[in-house]
Amino acid sequence: MTSTIEFHDDLGSTTWAARNPEQPIQPTRMRPSKSTSRSDASMGTRNLLKKNTKAHLDLAQEAVSAYLEEQKKFIDDVSQRYLVDKECVRKMITHASTYTPTRGPSLSNAILHRKSKELNEDRIVGNRLKLKDIQEAVDKDTDLDALSMSKQRQKELIDELIDHRMLKSQGSRSNNRAAALDAHQNIKAITLEMRNLFLRTGVRSFAFFSRSHAEDTTTTFTATSDDTVLKFFPEVLKLDYTDVLAKFEMHACLENRSVIKPDTLPSMRAECTGLVLDGLRSILVNKTVKMNYINYDMTIVEKYHVHLVGWPSRIAFGSPSKISTVDDIRLLRSALKDGECKWMFLTAEERKAHDRKLAEARMQGTLARKKRKERADKGQSRKKGNRQESKRRKTSQLPPGPAYKSAEFIDDDDEAQSDDSNGSESNDGDE
Repeated sequence: MTSTIEFHDDLGSTTWAARNPEQPIQPTRMRPSKSTSRSDASMGTRNLLKKNTKAHLDLAQEAVSAYLEEQKKFIDDVSQRYLVDKECVRKMITHASTYTPTRGPSLSNAILHRKSKELNEDRIVGNRLKLKDIQEAVDKDTDLDALSMSKQRQKELIDELIDHRMLKSQGSRSNNRAAALDAHQNIKAITLEMRNLFLRTGVRSFAFFSRSHAEDTTTTFTATSDDTVLKFFPEVLKLDYTDVLAKFEMHACLENRSVIKPDTLPSMRAECTGLVLDGLRSILVNKTVKMNYINYDMTIVEKYHVHLVGWPSRIAFGSPSKISTVDDIRLLRSALKDGECKWMFLTAEERKAHDRKLAEARMQGTLARKKRKERADKGQSRKKGNRQESKRRKTSQLPPGPAYKSAEFIDDDDEAQSDDSNGSESNDGDE
């Protein structure tokens, strides 16, 4: 389930989101305004809660410290009694894991997400319900009871949560500033991981980061695992890494390759045409067969006994290049990609029915094969294999070339040079 929020770019294709209209866009994070700030009484109550909380935290810290001291004595006692390493006993108590893989979406999280969306959708930032309030609302809502919920309903909620997470992780940023901040934070995290990896394993690495459009505000950056890795460029490649980075930025902006290419009517027409032809050649195991939309019933269905099923009902069957609206071509492309529109072999009954249909159409004269365009020299005799005649005919049809004229006057130097050359030729002949 993708976001329904739309962002309009008044400057044209100046943002990553505008250049990739098919990519879902993350909603802009709203900040609480001054009008929604808390009152003085509310702030006083909040400050009092902070003081009480700090006092309670101090008491809790003392209790935890006492418990840890007792735990340490217990670990030492068990280690000495059973001759087991202290670290092993500590892991038995804490159940600590070295790796923390990302958890998949659970039904409880999906239910909380649905309820949070219902309760906070119309609330402004700063006045939205907390997790505790949402959990209480879930407990009171009988429609969201996990035990009585159907399997399909559970799947819908989990899919909705997955779509929300995908939007948060892969959705395009709505403006250049948000994109630049996102890039800066992630590059910073990647650099830290590269350095930590080098310290742990000794693996050296470098990475170049560049914008992909001239109007993007993201700056170029070089991430390295250590300070000596950039010596590779001058010592081995005989280049300065800043020159390589500048060329990489220029290449990225000129190429302007997107993760998801912008969909235009001509590009989607070509894509649908290719999908239909690839499917036909795949089912027939024939790389030379061509699609024929005009004589489809005779040249494709009757000849190869295959037909295209699942064509969208609101679109007239024909070449995708004839489709004139973006919505229709996008609907056809989605059907072809999802497998709803695909090639299938005719069954014996379908083949007989199709043959009867063609026979009736031929008898009524409504079935006519489109004829090929007639040759311009129709009716004239053509000799086979006479290439010289054909070449002479083509040459005679070419426009006449420019006429070259000799010079009207010749300089004395040219005459002397010609005399000298004639004299040398005669002497050579005498010899």
